Amino acid sequence: RIDEPGPGARIYSCHFKDGKKNNGPTILLHQPHHFIPHYLTPEKKKKLSSTRKKIIMQDDSNISNDHSLNHESISETNTINDISDEPLNLLLKLSSNLRFKNKTCLPNAFKSFPSCRVIIDCTEIYTSVSRQSMNIQWDTYSSYKHRNTWKVLIGIAPNGVVTFLNSLYPGSTSDKIITLKSGILEQLVPDDVVMANKGFLIGDILPPGVSLNIPHFLDTPQFTPQHIIQTGSIAKARIHIERAIQRIKRYKILDFIPFSMLKQGEYIRKVVAALTN
Repeated sequence: RIDEPGPGARIYSCHFKDGKKNNGPTILLHQPHHFIPHYLTPEKKKKLSSTRKKIIMQDDSNISNDHSLNHESISETNTINDISDEPLNLLLKLSSNLRFKNKTCLPNAFKSFPSCRVIIDCTEIYTSVSRQSMNIQWDTYSSYKHRNTWKVLIGIAPNGVVTFLNSLYPGSTSDKIITLKSGILEQLVPDDVVMANKGFLIGDILPPGVSLNIPHFLDTPQFTPQHIIQTGSIAKARIHIERAIQRIKRYKILDFIPFSMLKQGEYIRKVVAALTN
C-alpha cells in the first residue's frame, strides 16, 4: 500500500493510536473545520468565532474593502481589523525574507539598457474621507482620478520582480515628492539607471552618477529617427511595470482602502506585492 511506511521511514508517535507503538500506525483523518488553537482571552475567543468566517470569506472570495464596509457595522469592522493585524504582520515578516537573483533573467527588451536598476511608476488606490475633514479631503483628492485616493510608488527590477514599495501618500502628492521622500534614491549607486515615464521629472534630485531614462519630449516640430527608436525601446521596457501594477491590482482588497484602515493598508499593500512575485 502507498500509505504504508517503507523500511527507512520514521513515524511520529502521533500516528499511533493513543500514542502507543504496539497499537500500530493509523491514518490521520482530514478535519476541514479544525483550526489551530489560539491562546486568546475568553472575550477574544468569543469574538473570533463570529468574525473568523467574515475574514476568510473576504480573503477567499477576493472581496474588496468597500463591499465589506457596506455590509458590516462599525464595531464589527473594528474587530475584524484588530484580528487581521496578526496574520498581516506574520505574512509581512515572511515576505521580507525573500531573495531573488534579478539580473540572471533579463527580458530582451532590456538589452539596450544593461545598466537599468529599477523601473518606477505610481498607482492610486481609492479611499473615502469624512466630510468634516476638509484638509484631508483636499490632500487626498487626485486630479487624475477625480476622487480621493492614496498614491503609492512601485519599483520593479528589469525581470519584473517588485523590489520597492513605499508608504501610502495622499493622492494630491506629486510623483517627484513621493520619489524624494520614499527612500528609493538612497538605494541607488553610481552608474545605475532609473527608468520612468515623462511625469517623473526627477533628474535634479538623483544621486551623483545615477541617470534617468524617460521618453523624449517634443521640443522640435518632430522627433528625429533616433528619438523615435529610443522612445519605442523605452516603451517596450516600461510595459513590465504596467504588468506588475496590473498583477497587484488584481487583488480586490486594494480596490478601496478607507481612511480608517490606513494602518492595515500599509501591511496589505506589502503582502500583496510579495504575493505577486
